[in-house]
Amino acid sequence: VQQSILLVGELSDIYVTSYDKMLTDDNFSSQELSAIAAGYNKLLERGMNSLKDLKEIVNPTDYSMTDKERLDRIDQAHGELTHTRDLMVYYTRKNISVSYLRSQRKTIRSGCWIYTVRRTKNIGSYGNAFI
Repeated sequence: VQQSILLVGELSDIYVTSYDKMLTDDNFSSQELSAIAAGYNKLLERGMNSLKDLKEIVNPTDYSMTDKERLDRIDQAHGELTHTRDLMVYYTRKNISVSYLRSQRKTIRSGCWIYTVRRTKNIGSYGNAFI
């Protein structure tokens, strides 16, 4: 149970630190940041639902469970939280890779533009030597 609660804290940490960095990244538009936030919120809701289920298992109010049933449900909730954490890490990495690719494209484009300008100037003075 303690590990499951720690996983929920880890989910929150991943969201806060990653999304905060994405807010300062100029490779994302405001619409994309809104969509990213919605994706994180879905994952956080999923984690909170698992935590809510865990709370009902630990503090049963409506029905009684055997110890085996209780342990099985705790293991299931922990597995769902672990899976949710893994999904959040994957989602974060994918968003980072989008930003990385966009920054690489900007670098390539600006580099190509500079190369084209230099090449055009050289063609004027040396004829077709660089073509």
